Amino acid sequence: MSQYFKGQVTLVISLGVMDLRELWTQNHENKKTLYRLIYDAIKGDSDNPPVILKVHSTLFGVDLRFDSTASCSAFLERYVNGDMEVQLNRGLAPKHQDSFTTSLQVRGEVLVKRNFDLSTWLRLIGQNEPTALQDDEVKKMQHDLLMLNLNPRDASGGDLVNSNAGPSSSCQLGGIPTHDACLSAPMVIPDNTFIFQEKLYDDRPISTDDHNNFAKKVGPGWKAVARQLMRTCKGLEDPTIEIITCEYNGVYEQAFQMLRKFMQSEAKQATLSRLVKALEDERLCNVVEFLLDT
Repeated sequence: MSQYFKGQVTLVISLGVMDLRELWTQNHENKKTLYRLIYDAIKGDSDNPPVILKVHSTLFGVDLRFDSTASCSAFLERYVNGDMEVQLNRGLAPKHQDSFTTSLQVRGEVLVKRNFDLSTWLRLIGQNEPTALQDDEVKKMQHDLLMLNLNPRDASGGDLVNSNAGPSSSCQLGGIPTHDACLSAPMVIPDNTFIFQEKLYDDRPISTDDHNNFAKKVGPGWKAVARQLMRTCKGLEDPTIEIITCEYNGVYEQAFQMLRKFMQSEAKQATLSRLVKALEDERLCNVVEFLLDT
């Protein structure tokens, strides 16, 4: 497992004189096409890509969150080597005259490629801890894209995405032909499953091992997780958290008792997906990774 790390950077994207901000706000089809181009370029072949938190329509760019130094380092190497721009431009039709260009910003400061120093850039990004959750619109597009990748055929059996499609059959991004055919409506996520970091997992009631591993790893963050769970669990309503804090010593025991209260109150509805969502909402992805890897 990668070393735990939290940081945020903004990837600013431009395409010649074309106003990508206008394209983004023009219609939903433009958004889907542009989002897929951006996502594919950011992800590359990484198994642990950064999370897209938000798309800025004023200064067109995307806020990215990193949860490990390995993920951030791999992204920066791809960015500096130009692999990301190559991937973006690969999505355009061959005869398109303009090319995508990118730049990175941390708190408004541009990270200049010729001054690249991995340790310095990691430090700057790590000092810029994420303060916001993933935007709802981005979350919806990310979910749709994942479902499309998991179910690459539509109801008629035809490919939803044709990477070999020529300009005549390609999607139009505000008049820009792209290689990929337009995305059809995604399939619904299967019942009794949940998504974490672009992977699909079977849902189930929280197990004894989950219970112990959560208490071992969550630390003082258990209170924040409890407040998230409280929104849909009456058994954790005030003053439950305060009572647990007073009656039990040590964060392990407190976290253990809180989750036990949740499991007793919700019975079979105390599922792993609900715990994962509460941890994600509190940006405790390292705890989720620990639960899913053990």
